[in-house]
Amino acid sequence: GNPLVLDAQPLEREAALPVRHGARLSFCTGAGGGAAGSAAASQGSSPFLVLRIALRSRGDIGREGPHPSVSWWANSAETLHHGVDAKPSPPAQSPAPAVCTPPLASLQACGAQAALPPATLECSHAQGQEAVLQMLPAEAKAITLPREGEAFDLGRAHQHGFFEQLLRAEPSWLAFISRSHCRVTVLPQATCSGTAEGTAWKGCMLKVENLSANVVLVGGKHLARGHSDIIVEGGSLGFVARGPSDVVGTETEFLRFALRGPSRLPTENTTLIRL
Repeated sequence: GNPLVLDAQPLEREAALPVRHGARLSFCTGAGGGAAGSAAASQGSSPFLVLRIALRSRGDIGREGPHPSVSWWANSAETLHHGVDAKPSPPAQSPAPAVCTPPLASLQACGAQAALPPATLECSHAQGQEAVLQMLPAEAKAITLPREGEAFDLGRAHQHGFFEQLLRAEPSWLAFISRSHCRVTVLPQATCSGTAEGTAWKGCMLKVENLSANVVLVGGKHLARGHSDIIVEGGSLGFVARGPSDVVGTETEFLRFALRGPSRLPTENTTLIRL
C-alpha cells in the first residue's frame, strides 16, 4: 500500500504507535509500504490525503453530541435499506446543557446526574467486517445502556442504521434481525463477598428476553422466543442464523456483542492505531 506518515514520522507496515489528540495521519504517494515506502515518505512525497485525529471521551460525547458523520452514516444506511424515497432522519440538534445526548446506538437519554453510562454492549464480531470493526469509532459499534432498572428494546426498528452499518459487508444477515428482537433490562450490580480479605466484587448484569422467532445466544446458550436469561459483565449476546453454506444442524453467529462495565471504558487521552 501507500506509505503513511504520522506527524512527520513514517510508519512501517504492521507497526503500532500511540496517537495523541490532534495528530495528523498523512497518506502519501510512493513506492508502497515497508522500507521503500518509509524512504519515499521521508523524502518528502506529497500527501494526497491528511486526516486529523480527534479523541473524544464519552463525557465529551454526552456534552457535545456525536460527530456529524454518525448521523450521516445513519441516513446513508436508512436510504440504502429503505430506498431513495425514504424520509431522511432529522439533523442532530445541539443538546441542552443538563441532558446527555447519547451516540448513534444509544436508546435512551441518560440522566443529568450520571456522568457516564453504567455499561455498554460492544460489538466484538460482525460477519465480514473483522478488519473494519477494529477501526470503527466506539459510537458506531457500541450500544450505551440506560441506568439500572430501565428496559429497552433492541432491533432494527429501534437502532436505526446501527445494524446496517455493522453488517454492510454482508447485508443478507439483516433478514435475521427482527424489528424488535430483544428486550434488555439493566439489573442492580451483583456483589460477591466472602473472600479471605473480606473484599467485595461488583459487576453489571443484563437481563435479556427474546421477542423474536429468531434464536439468540446468551452467554453461548440458545435463547428461544419468550424466554429470558442473564448476562454478567464480560458475557456475550449473539445473533445466529443458518447461512446458505451451513450444513444441516449448524448455524452462523453473524453478530456478537460483549457486555462491558464502566471499568472497561477508556480513561486516558491516548490510543493505539494499528496499520
